[in-house]
Amino acid sequence: MKLLVFFAVASVLAFLSCTPNIVDNTIPQVKIIQPEHNTFVSGSITVTVEATDATGIAKVELYLDDTKVGEKQAKPYTFELNTKSYPDGNYTLVAKAYDRSNNVGQTSVSITIDNTAPVVSIASPNEGETVHGTLTINYIATDGTGIEKVELLIDNRKFLESTEESGIFEVNTKRYSNGQHQIELVAYDRAGNMGKADLTVNIENEFAHGEIKWTLQTDGIIDSSPAIDSKGIICIGSGDTKLYAIAPEGIVLWSFDLFLHNDGYSEPIYSAPAIGEDGTIYVCARYLYAVNPDGTLKWK
Repeated sequence: MKLLVFFAVASVLAFLSCTPNIVDNTIPQVKIIQPEHNTFVSGSITVTVEATDATGIAKVELYLDDTKVGEKQAKPYTFELNTKSYPDGNYTLVAKAYDRSNNVGQTSVSITIDNTAPVVSIASPNEGETVHGTLTINYIATDGTGIEKVELLIDNRKFLESTEESGIFEVNTKRYSNGQHQIELVAYDRAGNMGKADLTVNIENEFAHGEIKWTLQTDGIIDSSPAIDSKGIICIGSGDTKLYAIAPEGIVLWSFDLFLHNDGYSEPIYSAPAIGEDGTIYVCARYLYAVNPDGTLKWK
């Protein structure tokens, strides 16, 4: 029995001595998928890393500059980073991937952390001012990293948009009923931070009998009658294959394109839509469509 054990051990040692050592000097391939290079970020962000190696990935580490902020030993290599824990400024995100031979591959992207909201102000009109006809709204928006856009909302509905840091919006107040209305400006910076300014104006217009309040032109002929829901939203179909939802002030809230839901088949809308008690809009073309109040398809 002892002789058999001796021969068995000797055979294993002989086999191991004949097995060549595997040499791996190839570093893993690693890439930061998001955020992209030179991105402005704010709040909590997700960092996605892709890492591959022929012998397998042992771990992936994430650094913000020289500070290690996360480690993953298995896919998916995604990390949550709360940028509010760091001062605004420029940083480098570094991802390091280790294979089973401890070779290290790394990559990096530059990001700008910005958690400071823009400042926006309305120079005119003044709070509570009585206005009529064409209202000119003067505004100024500032931010350390630059303004991405400024939106004008009237009574909580988006009316216009600009990419200028300072400028004017012009509004035909005859679109609106006489009385008080809220003017709100919302400025966004490149990191998605948002700053607001608002005031209330009093609209007083004299309307002539039969005067046109507003018109809306689509890319096709409008050959149907509108339907109006309980909130005053106007729904109408057009020859451009779209169903439109329009605010009482003539602002398009959304459009639903039948062409995109009709297997590429273009069909103008000639029939008047109907609105159900739950707000669902029904319209006919090649199919009967049920459209949700937010402009998404319910069924066809």
